[in-house]
This record gives sequence, structure tokens and C-alpha cells, in this order.
Amino acid sequence: MSNCSIYALDEDDEADQERVEVLKIAKFYELLHDKPVVGMAVQDPIDEKLKGRETQIVETWPLIQAYGLDYVGNGFFTMKHKWINIREKMIQIYKDLDSFSLLRIVFYEVVRLNKSFARNFETFNRITPEKRL
Repeated sequence: MSNCSIYALDEDDEADQERVEVLKIAKFYELLHDKPVVGMAVQDPIDEKLKGRETQIVETWPLIQAYGLDYVGNGFFTMKHKWINIREKMIQIYKDLDSFSLLRIVFYEVVRLNKSFARNFETFNRITPEKRL
């Protein structure tokens, strides 16, 4: 099993948009350069000409195009990695999760939000405007 890591931008990174883009490409390459097979959820093409040509769609994505730059991946992403379309599997997973999430939001989170709002409103109304400054 491979190690999992999360990268978060710091304030210096966020201030420089060009640096953010370079970091995004670098982290994408770092994550995938040694993976022979990559699963991606690719939408079913609306354009009939592209049906069955999902590889062409994948190669139009900006991050995938950046992978093809000489100083990054040195070639087309889909020529260096086999990719499989996991769209249908993801639809099945999210279909089940979404119904649960919706029920959770309606029956738990909304109630919690209402209680929090009411407490904040009561607290806000107890303090006079002069004291709030």
C-alpha cells in the first residue's frame, strides 16, 4: 500500500498565483508519475463525434496538458499511463452516499444550524449596539 499525503498551500503560496499553478502541476506529477494505471471519472460526451473518444477529452484537461510539457511529464499523459473510466462506478457510489448525505443534512445539520442561529441571535440581541463596537 502506498503512502498518502496531503499538501496545503501556505499564505505565501496563496499570494502568488503563478506559484500556485506550478505547485499544482508538480504535486499532480508527483502523485501520478509512477502509477501505470489511473482511474478517472470522465463525463459521457455530449457531442456525438466524441462518443468513444474519452481519451481525447482527457487530453484537453489543463492539468493533463501540463503533464505533457517537456519539463513535467515529457509526453502525453495517456501515452505514458493507462487510464480507466470509473464514471459508472462513481455514480453508483455517490448515488448511495448522496441519499444518506441529504437525509443527514435535512434531519441533523439543519436542526443544528437553527439552534446555533437562535443562540447567536439571542446573544446578539442581549448586547447593546454601543457595547458591540
